[in-house]
Amino acid sequence: MTASLTPNREGVLGALWWLYDGALFGIYLADTSGAATPPALDGSFYSWLSPTDYFLDSAYDIYVTGDAVAYDATITDRAVLPQLEITLDYATTVTYTDLLVVVYPAQDGGATPPDYSIPLVAVIHESSPVTLLSTETKTYKLDLFAEWL
Repeated sequence: MTASLTPNREGVLGALWWLYDGALFGIYLADTSGAATPPALDGSFYSWLSPTDYFLDSAYDIYVTGDAVAYDATITDRAVLPQLEITLDYATTVTYTDLLVVVYPAQDGGATPPDYSIPLVAVIHESSPVTLLSTETKTYKLDLFAEWL
């Protein structure tokens, strides 16, 4: 007799809730335009700090709060976080190549968590350096979801 496994959709909703529901998202600008070998886009957060610190001044950091997660309206086995809108709007001109998106979960897992419990969720990479003038704004929209594969 053959057994089968049917993942339950509550798994994706629970996973998304633990990580994103009400979480604080930190968005940090980085500039790798002069780097001979920039950090891998799918590497760790710390590879952006050492051996070279690519981050721009903390005055450019942005923080947004995630809303409540829910099941997707059309894909029943998917859980979604309402779209995050990241608007860059500064009083000074800034040049960057990457936005690193880190999540600080709102849920408390208890004991001292490992580094990856505050994960680098995404890197938004521009193919060439972007110079944003003090008179300009730029908006990125980020859709995050969980789904069984």
